[in-house]
Amino acid sequence: MPHLSDNTDKKCSSAEALLAAACKLFSEKGYEAVSTRELADCAGVNLAAIQYHYGSKAKLFVEAVRSLMKSSDCQSSQDLLTDAEGEEQAAVKLCVYVQAVLEDIVNRQGPQPCRLMFREILGGCSGDAEMYEALVSSVVEEFVRPLDNLLLDILDRLAPKMAREQKEWSAQSIFGQISFYLTHRPFYERLRGRDLADPNTLAAIARHVARFSLRGLGVEEKLINTALAAAFAGKASRKVKNAA
Repeated sequence: MPHLSDNTDKKCSSAEALLAAACKLFSEKGYEAVSTRELADCAGVNLAAIQYHYGSKAKLFVEAVRSLMKSSDCQSSQDLLTDAEGEEQAAVKLCVYVQAVLEDIVNRQGPQPCRLMFREILGGCSGDAEMYEALVSSVVEEFVRPLDNLLLDILDRLAPKMAREQKEWSAQSIFGQISFYLTHRPFYERLRGRDLADPNTLAAIARHVARFSLRGLGVEEKLINTALAAAFAGKASRKVKNAA
């Protein structure tokens, strides 16, 4: 007769196998193209296991995105923005953040959670209320809002007199500039004839995004140059690790 712990281990391994299969298949094919049968077969479990462990394919997809986001060093990127004391340190941290996240999204090997998430949010999943709302809610509350709060703290130090709403727009501008090179990479490379994988190209883009953002916040040019020199010389940088 099997022990209780044996049954628990089987349940855990079954759930973990499904999650691993979901991360792989959804990343490769997209949500709509993956059937529950294919998920179960890839995981080596019976079809009923999806309902048992996750409730539905939609909920399994949300868990897959959450799992990929957690393994993609989102927390590490957030750490880059913490504990800024004063305007100069805030400027350096913003430069370091831009550099590290750009390098991470361009050079990452394996499933890219942000690409998967953008593809589905902008695609057919918007018609799946169960998945769409759960995905947006979980990503915002677990990953986006904490990062947004940290970035707004940085902007408070860089532009203390700027209205709150303008700071929020500025934060979105910084996010948008970075994510452009993820969502539009092939178009950029074809249009400009440049390879984002080239370290010199990527460094030049990171410097531009950081300088452009700091200028938009009204930071003095002398401080911008000091912050860029510190960040890109590696004096303050702690790069986000790639998670295969």
